[in-house]
Amino acid sequence: MTSEKQIETELQRGRKLLSPKRVGKELAETVADPTPEAIGALAGIGLTLDDPAVQGNLYVFGSWDKSERAVKKLKSSVPPDHYQVAGMNGVLVFFARARSDGEGTNPRYLLNNMLSAFSGNE
Repeated sequence: MTSEKQIETELQRGRKLLSPKRVGKELAETVADPTPEAIGALAGIGLTLDDPAVQGNLYVFGSWDKSERAVKKLKSSVPPDHYQVAGMNGVLVFFARARSDGEGTNPRYLLNNMLSAFSGNE
């Protein structure tokens, strides 16, 4: 997969999987952190929420092997005081994290809902 149209189609599919209807919250789109280039992805977007404070990323990869290696790298980069989830859906990777020691709404539930929505029935 190398065409811009194919990449945008995959990003759109990911956006639909993580839509407010499926997740229960409106996620703001931002720059992915880490950048797609830093982990070998073709493209990516960041997804954030303020309450609870969640940082997520949606990436498009050229192959399943590259996405699997990137997930391992992403998981190893998260500080120990954060809860994280990661999922693969075709050439899409969803990765999200949130502090696990904060006050207010527990982000663990939202992260699990996000992962379920990303992995689920399309």
